[in-house]
Amino acid sequence: AVVAQGTDVGASQTVVGPPAKRRRQAPRPEETMEDFSAMTEEERQKILQKWVGLPTVAPGCSRWRFQLVCAAVLHAQAQEAVVKRCLEELTQMAGGSDGFTPEWMAVQDPVEVGKVIRHIHFNKLKAQRLVAAGRKLVGRQVPRHLEGLKDLPGLGVKLANLVAFVVHSAEAK
Repeated sequence: AVVAQGTDVGASQTVVGPPAKRRRQAPRPEETMEDFSAMTEEERQKILQKWVGLPTVAPGCSRWRFQLVCAAVLHAQAQEAVVKRCLEELTQMAGGSDGFTPEWMAVQDPVEVGKVIRHIHFNKLKAQRLVAAGRKLVGRQVPRHLEGLKDLPGLGVKLANLVAFVVHSAEAK
């Protein structure tokens, strides 16, 4: 501790603690975005290979895009194998191999969804975000562009950019 200047030795002393720590400012959105154009073709293909296979239905359809959004929401703090398992269990809960849709997800109880995705960290919060995303997308197509994706619950700028990249690249083939 440091004694404040201007105090007498015999007088009551004012103690000043260590200097206040400066708070780290949140990064600006443009600092958190992946720059896919700066990556090598090999790096882009590796990302595509990892993400295109996560949903339980074939690429290109609306269900695939919704499952890709769900995979991105689930992926925070989780490994791909656990995300894939949770998507498969959600597909089983939905009753078939056709996967699940925003309309199906919108009417689910977040508590029940949380039980199905219990293998994943923060499953209760992620279940709420999945159901909220389903409700937001009822009767609509999953956005293909960053602006629409980042408005979905559970997707920040970085994940929305990733989903937009994967959707654009997979559907361009």
